[in-house]
Amino acid sequence: MFSQSTLDKIHDRSILEVADRLLIRYRGTTGNYRQCQCFMHDDKHPSMWFKLSTNTWHCAVCGKGGDAIRLVMEHENLRFDEAVRWIIKELDIFCLDDDDRFQRQWQSRYKTSYRRSNHETICKPICKLRSFLTDRCLSTSSTFCQALLSNGILTEAQMRNAASNYRLGATRDGGVIFWMIDTDERVREGKVMHYLTDCHRDHNRSPTTISSILKKQGKLTDDFIASYCLFGLHLLDDDTAPDDDTVVAVVESEKTAVICSELIPVIQGRQHPDRQSSVVWLAAGGLTSLNVEKLAPLVGHRVIIFPDTDPDGKAFAHWNTIAKEASRALGQPFTVSDILERQASPEQKQRKIDIADLLLERQDIQSINTFSK
Repeated sequence: MFSQSTLDKIHDRSILEVADRLLIRYRGTTGNYRQCQCFMHDDKHPSMWFKLSTNTWHCAVCGKGGDAIRLVMEHENLRFDEAVRWIIKELDIFCLDDDDRFQRQWQSRYKTSYRRSNHETICKPICKLRSFLTDRCLSTSSTFCQALLSNGILTEAQMRNAASNYRLGATRDGGVIFWMIDTDERVREGKVMHYLTDCHRDHNRSPTTISSILKKQGKLTDDFIASYCLFGLHLLDDDTAPDDDTVVAVVESEKTAVICSELIPVIQGRQHPDRQSSVVWLAAGGLTSLNVEKLAPLVGHRVIIFPDTDPDGKAFAHWNTIAKEASRALGQPFTVSDILERQASPEQKQRKIDIADLLLERQDIQSINTFSK
């Protein structure tokens, strides 16, 4: 039986010690993250992470994760008490006799806390509703789509194409649904946002999520927690090979990704300027929403990150830090474009414009293409 002292000793040890005993091979020697292939599914690219600052692990594809005890439970198919004994033996942890009553209480709390991070709990309820949610809601009738048309930003053909590619949905009250779908066609979440007829956000109406709506309707349990991914990630399907000349561009807002997908579908090639590379535009969904885990599925692709601009350059500095951390952890470069920092005027920086704003205000796609150099 296990006391708090014993469990604390386990959590004080590095999770990499446990990974080494399990013969899990990981990459990276510096920084806060280590990367490896997930042992719970056929992992084409390393998508599992060890976060050293919290002594936890997480798979960006299947959604499972937890601490060292959970790692042993999943890897060795052991019960909680068996996993604790395994770690005690393998790491040679000294422990006193433990209280049976405490173990039952702690084990119950442990199961509750990890139930939400289980991939079956996170993804299955929405995945089962996928055809109903994404296909039936597919529409260009939202105020967002109609504003792109009425303001001459996109043509009807471009709007239909973008809506089809990103599977844009519409609510009855004119909101647009930005679906987050991963490369395995799992619907992770849907964000509902409202726009004005000038194509700017309606700040009087707060964004909401499909999962919160379904909870209110009783179609999802209250303990459901969505597992987010980059907006547009499903566009990186099997036809988009990591070794081709495709560029993956990551921006902050879904609106920007939709606009740029039609106005900048290709850029000049990196190795051969006379050739063009196709661009897949993805969105993080917010300044603070980009992290190493979300960038993990992009391993092997050429990635360029486009932060919004601001008077103090804080957005650029923040995403540049994340890109450097991802580069160290993933073992490949993640480029952060400084085009807005270089080309946006002080007035534009004050308005915190993004790459789509720069394009629309300058009407000069060719100059935007220079970000590939």
